[in-house]
Amino acid sequence: MSARVVRSYVIDKLSVPGIFIFGKKYNLIPNEIGLKAEHAHSHFRTIWLEKSGHLGFVKEPDQMRFAIASFLKEMTSRA
Repeated sequence: MSARVVRSYVIDKLSVPGIFIFGKKYNLIPNEIGLKAEHAHSHFRTIWLEKSGHLGFVKEPDQMRFAIASFLKEMTSRA
């Protein structure tokens, strides 16, 4: 993961809503990077998982399900 080419420019070009899900205990990317993304992309919803690092869907599955389901519900109600 840490050796990947940075492609954040793809997100910068998006004008549609999206969702960021960050794990506060992720060691490879500092939380400050997530905070910058959160502030730079106000059309994205940001969810912070308190107990997770990289595998939030394993460590906090209920929070992940709720975050994704509520985001999808909001998006479908806009249509």
